[in-house]
Amino acid sequence: AEPSASATRPSTAPKKSSATKGSGACSKCNDGKASAALKSAVRQTANMARGCYNKALRGGGGEGTLMVSVRVGKGGASCGVSVSGSVGNPGLKQCVLSKFRARSYPAPAEGCVTINVPIAFHATQ
Repeated sequence: AEPSASATRPSTAPKKSSATKGSGACSKCNDGKASAALKSAVRQTANMARGCYNKALRGGGGEGTLMVSVRVGKGGASCGVSVSGSVGNPGLKQCVLSKFRARSYPAPAEGCVTINVPIAFHATQ
């Protein structure tokens, strides 16, 4: 089976009027607007997840969809990354999380934003 990891277009989370925990550039997230460069950088990171899937196939596999949420503050500061969903392989989930945490991102067009990107992992015949 050939590995397949696909990411759809990132979306920004709906704007929220209440502040979230944090300080500085990320104290009030979702009050901004993502730049095209930021969306592209998040999409590139999601595409890097293919390496995580290839590694997972050697160690028992895993299939499913993960939703990655990346919070980016003014100036491009990463305020947090979370991954939800199940792929049946905790190592795959941790690898994806580490890819997003290791990157720096371009600044949003305005304020702080949360960008969500689903990544599907499926073996193809």
